[in-house]
Amino acid sequence: MTQKASKAPATSPLAASETEQQRFERILSRPEFKPLKAVFDNLGVSFFAMQGAIIATNSYQLFLGKVGYRVVIDHHRQLR
Repeated sequence: MTQKASKAPATSPLAASETEQQRFERILSRPEFKPLKAVFDNLGVSFFAMQGAIIATNSYQLFLGKVGYRVVIDHHRQLR
């Protein structure tokens, strides 16, 4: 009989001393999230407002609306 090795989870479990905000910041510090982190850093919105907006929305546009911004697309502007 052979035993199958258990696969380690993709993410480490939340450390007992790590807060939700620290976990959020740790995940955003990954290289693949660098552009998103730059956007979040420049929004000027508290972590708790962002957390609530992220949980309550399913799109970037809705997220921005929840934190007080909106997306405006100018269809009349000509590209040069």
